[in-house]
Amino acid sequence: MRKKLVGIDIGSRNIKLVAGRINKGKFEADGYEIIKTPNGAFQEDGTLNMDAFFGSNPFEDELSKAVAKLGCKNSECFISLSSSALIIRERKFPLAGNKEIGNIVKMEAHSFLLGQGEDYIIDYRIIDEVIEEGIPMLKCLVAAVPQRVVESYLNLAEECGLRVNSVDIHSSCISNYARSAVLEDGRNTLFVDMGGKHTRFVVFSGMDYFAEIEIASVSVDSRESLERLSQEVRRVMDYYRTRKFGSKIDTIVLTGGASNAEGIEKYLEETTNAAVRKLNVPHDFEKLSVENEKRISDYSMLIPAIGAVLRGE
Repeated sequence: MRKKLVGIDIGSRNIKLVAGRINKGKFEADGYEIIKTPNGAFQEDGTLNMDAFFGSNPFEDELSKAVAKLGCKNSECFISLSSSALIIRERKFPLAGNKEIGNIVKMEAHSFLLGQGEDYIIDYRIIDEVIEEGIPMLKCLVAAVPQRVVESYLNLAEECGLRVNSVDIHSSCISNYARSAVLEDGRNTLFVDMGGKHTRFVVFSGMDYFAEIEIASVSVDSRESLERLSQEVRRVMDYYRTRKFGSKIDTIVLTGGASNAEGIEKYLEETTNAAVRKLNVPHDFEKLSVENEKRISDYSMLIPAIGAVLRGE
């Protein structure tokens, strides 16, 4: 039997855990838990406040209970990282081999981290290959996060009895999920991930990541707030159209807790002239002992946690 894997996404309002296995490139769930993020969980420097999670007794905290309930003690854990201290930049570099491009990326990252005065963990992903003035270039997404921030996530997982396999940024986790379950060749997709504090727009050109844009979360409890969200969505669609001449967004996919608001899907479809949908709950989730309506709303919140696990595929 394939080993059980755990994905964790720590949001400003909720912590999402999902346990399961990868089968033929797809995630199959055994169970999930969604618990409230404790007050004071995030410190001003972006690190996690361990006292907020555990207090004086690490054996009575909700997160450890959730891990135990899922039967995941000592399982491999994959973390989706979303931190105010995370720095993401898009850069272009001359075509080079993996080792050489890694060194170039680190040098470039140090240039935009000048004056930060602390150790950063730097990673990158090649998102496209382009030609500029006849020269082949690699377009890369470069991420830098303070080492102390990553260590706080590692410490939290280990205190709960998990073994950390990887830590990945939020948009990469969404990309992992999208490639596994949603994206199609020849169709351009916009993921709108509506969280408690931020709304993230992640754009895909066919099967490939194109760009990420983040704004403060937009309330969707009134007609006026729905219109503001629609304006932001249309702005992202225009951004894509001007940079991919002749192309357009074909499908908008809504995820995140706020996407469960009534009427949002229909309103965006009417105002953007694009197909808008929420994600279908896969068969493996349907067998879980959770009532159907709750399972549908919960699933939209689990995407980054599932995508974190898919990095290990």
